[in-house]
Amino acid sequence: MRNQGRKNERERRERRAEMRELIHRIPQPSSSIALLVMGLLYFGIWGAKAGMIPCIVASVLFVCTPDFRAKQILTALYPIRWWIFANLGLIAMALLSLFFCFDIHKTLRAIAEFLLAPFAICVVFFLLFRSAKDGILGIKAIFAIFILHSLCTIGVYLHSGDPRSVGIGDHSIIPYVLFLLPSFALSLALLLYTRHKLASLALMILSLFALYANGTRASILSVAVMSLGAIIYPRYKHKKPILALTLILGVILSWALIEWSGSLKERFNFKQMIERVGVVWGYTPAQMGRFDTLCFGKSKYFLCREESGERLDPRFSFESSALQRIALNKSALEIIKSNPLIPRGYYSRYWDVNIPSNTPSTNLPYPMTQNHRHFYEHIHNEILSSFFELGLIGGFCYLLTFLLPILWSFRARNFYGLFLFCVILGVMAMSCFDSILSYPQIKLTFYALIGAILSVFWRENENHL
Repeated sequence: MRNQGRKNERERRERRAEMRELIHRIPQPSSSIALLVMGLLYFGIWGAKAGMIPCIVASVLFVCTPDFRAKQILTALYPIRWWIFANLGLIAMALLSLFFCFDIHKTLRAIAEFLLAPFAICVVFFLLFRSAKDGILGIKAIFAIFILHSLCTIGVYLHSGDPRSVGIGDHSIIPYVLFLLPSFALSLALLLYTRHKLASLALMILSLFALYANGTRASILSVAVMSLGAIIYPRYKHKKPILALTLILGVILSWALIEWSGSLKERFNFKQMIERVGVVWGYTPAQMGRFDTLCFGKSKYFLCREESGERLDPRFSFESSALQRIALNKSALEIIKSNPLIPRGYYSRYWDVNIPSNTPSTNLPYPMTQNHRHFYEHIHNEILSSFFELGLIGGFCYLLTFLLPILWSFRARNFYGLFLFCVILGVMAMSCFDSILSYPQIKLTFYALIGAILSVFWRENENHL
């Protein structure tokens, strides 16, 4: 028995020695970065679960590195400590919302899927890309992935003629914009911080064509905000007069575009919307249906609250999609005002079931289904929704997760800083019109991108962050 025990122990030691030898042969952390890039690609093609597998393997390989020291992680994460604290505050408020949410188990699952997992992915990308000598090569591979998304979107559009095209993977139309915005941000960074002017202009045309093929209205605002950010970002001579002139030209151009939109279809007639939004906002969310033609059609699935009346307002009708978003946003604002500090349950797509039961019917949005449930499960405004879900404290923490990387990138004033600056501005603009980060693969991609870019320009600009 003793000889058998010694033999087994010897075999275990030999297996451990073979494993250590195998780990020593793995080029670390280069192989981990390759796996992370693969995971980012998988997020866009096959979804969150497929992408998480390479990321987990990369994390294990990183921990198994012979010179790995746990204490070094805290030192490496110190530059982004405030961003980490903001995320921890966000998680704390989400956990507190369990006392007020409609379902504890579903909300816990949402916290794990949309807060803990993206936070962990961002930290992993930050640590591995910062510790690798060839992290720049990994960043270039990530850029190539986003360009691939733009190319595939254009290919689908040219092949099918679908004005709401999606390139790779099974994605909703509007959230897919997050895979297209980085290409436009990259073109701006190349234009302002490299000599590759022709390549940057070609990429700009490509990315704008991809966004046109996707057909999401809010991407127009994202492109405008990103372009303005690119003008503000760099240091150059006579900046103040140039910015003043740009502002004047921007106002003139915006006015001209708004006037021109008056000749377009109702969906893109921004002139008409601006002229009528003041009248619409004067009504309660439940009454706004009086301006929606869908409320007075023969649909069995789209119904409106009785406060909207029995016939269309004789003054005008309002574009349905935009009107419904206005009603949803005003409803959320009224509920937040009733008790701004109380969290009501995390996750933007649980909005309809987390509405307090004592909310007056006049403050509920007018669209509803046949069984008198809310027609929409979220309010199409992720930033406003964060204040509804998590109260003022949680909403402020959510904003910090965007604003801190913007501040750091603005201080860095380099190629990678401008890229991240424009991407976050574009995503924030999109988030005002839809819950694009309420899809796991989209949020994981966004957080992975933040972690990778922060790590690279932190190494190059340690004195600026």
